[in-house]
Amino acid sequence: MTPEHLTYTHIGKTPIELSIYLGNKSNQQKKPTIYYIHGGGLIYGSRHDLPKEYIELLTSNGSDVVMLDYPLLPESTLDIILNTLTSGIEFARHYLHQENQPYLLFGRSAGAYLSVLLSSKYLTPKPIGVVSFYGYFDLSEMSLQQPSQHYNQYGLLPDMLVQNFIQKDILANAPIEQRFPIYLSYRQRGTWVKQLLAPNLTLEDYSLDEDALASLPKLFIAASDTDQDVDISISKSLYEQTNHSTFVTVHDLSHDFDKNPKDSQAIQVYQDLKTWINDL
Repeated sequence: MTPEHLTYTHIGKTPIELSIYLGNKSNQQKKPTIYYIHGGGLIYGSRHDLPKEYIELLTSNGSDVVMLDYPLLPESTLDIILNTLTSGIEFARHYLHQENQPYLLFGRSAGAYLSVLLSSKYLTPKPIGVVSFYGYFDLSEMSLQQPSQHYNQYGLLPDMLVQNFIQKDILANAPIEQRFPIYLSYRQRGTWVKQLLAPNLTLEDYSLDEDALASLPKLFIAASDTDQDVDISISKSLYEQTNHSTFVTVHDLSHDFDKNPKDSQAIQVYQDLKTWINDL
């Protein structure tokens, strides 16, 4: 399983890259291509964060899998992130000669948020489905705007310390160890949404209202009932307000419940996802 790595655009001097894993050509029925968008609070993360076991499951099922990096906050802005990902998906569809073929978006956490937003407002043609793992869709959700009780169990990070982690140039990927203090500080202070939007962006433009939710394609939604970062109620609300959605709950696991590809519940979720893809 050797991927192809490509630069799909530049922002300033920073290359923005993607990786393509081709699906099993012996599979009798070609499955939709999956475009994967990583999480990390839009502040850290990398296209390489999806465990290889899951990539192998999806490609062996017949799907090509395209993993996308994107410019990170706070050096970039949310509108640039969305426009960049739009161009990346268009680039890959053209590169793979799949402009007229069905495709899916798959996001984890912040990547799930970007996936539903892209599907609703940015992409033509739209994907035939969206996979949302422990994500969100409405920035007016109070638990995202208020200081986090969970993160305030830790000592409050001084502003001056956090500033040391912010770079002058755009970053397209970054390890959690390098950038988590930024996210932690924003969530402790309840300023994360404000930092996402920047002065010229509004909650309404970057959230999904009732009409936007109704326009979404089929969704496969999964979350843990003990998620301390993005409460499971947000995933349940997405399920309840959308059509043709599937919702899977895992129990007593962390926010990123699928970080361990050997966990039995995580394995079952991906098996359920495989079945959902085959039934589309």
